[in-house]
Amino acid sequence: MDIDFLLALQSFRQATGGVLDTAVRLFSDGGAVLFMAVVPLVIYLALDKNTGLFMGVCITFSSIVGQAVKNIACVYRPWIRSSDLQPVASALSNATGYSFPSLHCTTTGSCVTSFWARWHSKVWIAVGILLMLGMMFSRMYLGVHTPQDVVAGMLLGVITVPFTAHVVRWVYAKDHRDYLLLGANVVFMAAFLAFFSLKGYPTDYVNGALVVDPYPMVTDCYRTVGLYLGILTIWTLDRHWIHYDVKRPWKIRVARCLLGLAAAGVCLTALTAALTALLGAWWGHLIGYYAGIVAALGLVPALFMTYERRTGRFAQSQE
Repeated sequence: MDIDFLLALQSFRQATGGVLDTAVRLFSDGGAVLFMAVVPLVIYLALDKNTGLFMGVCITFSSIVGQAVKNIACVYRPWIRSSDLQPVASALSNATGYSFPSLHCTTTGSCVTSFWARWHSKVWIAVGILLMLGMMFSRMYLGVHTPQDVVAGMLLGVITVPFTAHVVRWVYAKDHRDYLLLGANVVFMAAFLAFFSLKGYPTDYVNGALVVDPYPMVTDCYRTVGLYLGILTIWTLDRHWIHYDVKRPWKIRVARCLLGLAAAGVCLTALTAALTALLGAWWGHLIGYYAGIVAALGLVPALFMTYERRTGRFAQSQE
């Protein structure tokens, strides 16, 4: 039934000459970057530090869980299951590896739900529902995910938010619980990476080629762990040392965002590429993505706060 639904969408694409293909792909792939990185970063640096931090923890934790499910289930993509399916060719570059669940939907669901947890406007709730439905539809329209992939991915993103909120409340109840949380997660993530680095993966071949190379899938685990530990590190650094204050004139907030995005971009691309060449893909991505989070949300705010404290340019305000 799931393949039949995708075939019906494929027939629609073909009947309309693919007129929507580019727009849907841009929404799908652009939305993944937006929900995973840009939105929480901008909110943290320019609007509401606590909301941005909460969203970052929720999104990265849900991605950890989603990546674990994906690498355990090892479900092949729909076009591998049925040769009749022909996904939109331009969407294949961001649809590698296993299929279940859709991490595009996981990050979208987590981003929207964690935003709702802080901002309860009916308008934002309506916008969020449209964004979630749009992401689910886009992944199926492009032919890269089945209905169960997108539903499971979206539910995973949504249900991890209440759990994360409970952990956040527990941490804030006492001064030094963030150290305990960070330390416990370093140990847990080491075990997580060891398990997925050593476990066996399917080795099916089609026309002499491996259907799914597990090495990039394990690389995704290392990348996601880098992001997750990065946001937990920022939480601890800001709580005890940086004390970042968002409340500044808008031109300064914009400057902080631009510098933060630039720092993240350099680390996620150039630094990660250099580290990959030096250390291999696994450790290169873990360290590069960890550095991207710490640079954007730690180094940039620390530089601004240090300058302001030394010059006395702004009086310190309470969040």
